[in-house]
Amino acid sequence: MTDDEFIYAFERAAITRAQWTHAAHVRMAWIYARRAPDLNSALSRMRAGIPKLNAALGTAPHLYHDTVTCAFGTIVYAAATGPSAPATWPDFEAVHPEFFDKSAPILHRYYDPTTLATDAARTGFVAPDRAGFPVVLR
Repeated sequence: MTDDEFIYAFERAAITRAQWTHAAHVRMAWIYARRAPDLNSALSRMRAGIPKLNAALGTAPHLYHDTVTCAFGTIVYAAATGPSAPATWPDFEAVHPEFFDKSAPILHRYYDPTTLATDAARTGFVAPDRAGFPVVLR
């Protein structure tokens, strides 16, 4: 599936549960990072699109996690928009295996897991509690 086909399907909530993998989340964030005029625009699209797709898939609304969406989207944005950022999705996947390593989740570099487990983090953006986050969100 091309990037255009993928994002078209995502925005119309036409991705199947089997297709809505962790890698698909990363790809969606990468596409928005590459195409949106700025970080806030990219995050707005993610924050609207994920709950819409989840609803179409029958996923309970309380399972959407706003801090994970925003923080992960920000990290992908930083990696996707820098001067040496890979220009294609396959190249991005190859250069950034840290986004796909489930044994060491990348968000744990910036967040204590107990912070991410809070209701406040699930329902709204909570700032990172560890140093090194690539962009400060307000």
